[in-house]
Amino acid sequence: MNPARATANALTLSRALLAPMILFALVGPAGGGAAALVLTGIAVATDYLDGAIARRFGVESRFGKVADAFTDALVFVAIFAGLAARDVLPLWLPALIAAREAVMHAVIRPALVRLGVDAGARPVGKLKTVLQAVAAIAALVLLLAAPDHARVVALPLAGAAAVVSIASLYWYVEPIAARRGWDRLTVSIAATCVSLWLLQLTIVAVAAGLGLASGAAGYALLHTSVAGGLAVLLLSRRRDFAIVGGPRLSRVNPSNVLTLARLTSIPSVVLLITAAADRTAPVWPALALLSVVLLTDLADGALARRRGQVTRIGSYLDSSTDYLLLGAGAILSLAYRIGTPWIFAVLVGRLALQAAAVLWIAAAGRPLPSATRLGKASIAAGMVLLAVELAAALGTRFLPASGTAPLPLTLLELGLAGVLAASAVEKLALLAGTFRRPARSRDA
Repeated sequence: MNPARATANALTLSRALLAPMILFALVGPAGGGAAALVLTGIAVATDYLDGAIARRFGVESRFGKVADAFTDALVFVAIFAGLAARDVLPLWLPALIAAREAVMHAVIRPALVRLGVDAGARPVGKLKTVLQAVAAIAALVLLLAAPDHARVVALPLAGAAAVVSIASLYWYVEPIAARRGWDRLTVSIAATCVSLWLLQLTIVAVAAGLGLASGAAGYALLHTSVAGGLAVLLLSRRRDFAIVGGPRLSRVNPSNVLTLARLTSIPSVVLLITAAADRTAPVWPALALLSVVLLTDLADGALARRRGQVTRIGSYLDSSTDYLLLGAGAILSLAYRIGTPWIFAVLVGRLALQAAAVLWIAAAGRPLPSATRLGKASIAAGMVLLAVELAAALGTRFLPASGTAPLPLTLLELGLAGVLAASAVEKLALLAGTFRRPARSRDA
């Protein structure tokens, strides 16, 4: 055998021996976190070196690719199982990752090999490995340096790695589906909904595992209903996954994924805001998730325009998601007396009237008015105010002793009221204009 290939394969197979050693180092009588960390470092180093040697000397092989992925899986399952034994992670996390790897190596890779498709790692698979390595090393370092804080850091990181691990299966399943004649867009829609469902279940589970929220089972059921209903809706509207003035997409594009992630995050946002408002959890998790969700609102449209992939479904999902998210936040603010009540009452009224008007126009067969800059500005202002009011009302360090809103917040509220009023006038004019246009044909 070529010496370079033998060296690369030996490094790869060495991880199969390191995996049980790491597990024993974590669960054995000595509970050696230091030994586990050193062995993990060696495993990560061999993972880099075997690929570097194979590429440098041109000795990459099907065996090397499959063995590399398999031994990586053994190492990380061993680490996460050991961390679960040390009560740093819940048992469901290593069980989920192990189940993913079992399906991958027992079902999907053999199917790829039978079809003659490259069974090596995809870019998203490599990202999965990087995330698992970061989560494992961070957890082991904290287990040594600050064991009381290890779970707080390890659980979110390992949860993110688990979600990416499951989602990465799509890129391996898609070639199999294509060879069997399945519609690629249908497979992509199903994979997107399943991945986002798992993401939200993980957020709820992590929040419950860290003691940040209660009622996880109810929210998990709600997320399941949302994901199922969304999948049915998207599959029934496959024709709308088309670029405006262009062809139908073959996959759900990244901008639509961001929009759908924002939509499916609404119950999780409600969960964390409710927990913070009930004083059972700090406010920062709610603000962190809300901030990430709001950033997707900026990113999805910009990404679609940059890639030239503005789609019909993206246009109406984006605005509908914004209204749902803002409406849910405004109703929660009223229910928990967060911020100044009148501004959120105006906001809820504005959204409710627009929703009623849109339903009326759609039922009458009239063309819906297009989004305007002022309308988008009112939504953006409402989102910013919601985040600021949460920080001010729930983060006690922002509240003055009198309990009244500070001047900058009052000015922000008044500014938003002005934008809402101007937007409402513009929207009424646009809605009135729709009835001066001819009604759409019922057969259109």
